[in-house]
Amino acid sequence: MLHLFRQHFRLAEQISALKRERDLRDEALTRLSLDLEQSQRNEAILKNEIQIKTKLLDSSRQDFQRQISKSYFSFLLLMSWLLFLQLCFAIFDDLNKISLLTRPVRRKFELLIKLFRWPY
Repeated sequence: MLHLFRQHFRLAEQISALKRERDLRDEALTRLSLDLEQSQRNEAILKNEIQIKTKLLDSSRQDFQRQISKSYFSFLLLMSWLLFLQLCFAIFDDLNKISLLTRPVRRKFELLIKLFRWPY
């Protein structure tokens, strides 16, 4: 009978040890499950943040491209005006040169006209 009692006691100890192991495994599994859920929530949050930042980046890139296009158009317009002004100044300069060159010839014509004028 003592022998049966010892066997029963050993079995109870083994069962108790198995239950403790099972409880520890269940607790570890529960922690892992909670960690997995938290990781999935974090992943969803990060994905959402990435989408938001990607949209902001795309919007900023589009704004930058628009500003570059406007600046380039303004630059081209300014360059066109500068070329136009340079052309006007060149024409004005050429007209002044022609005027200076033709002044003596004009004077000679005026003198010739005066000389050949009939007294009437």
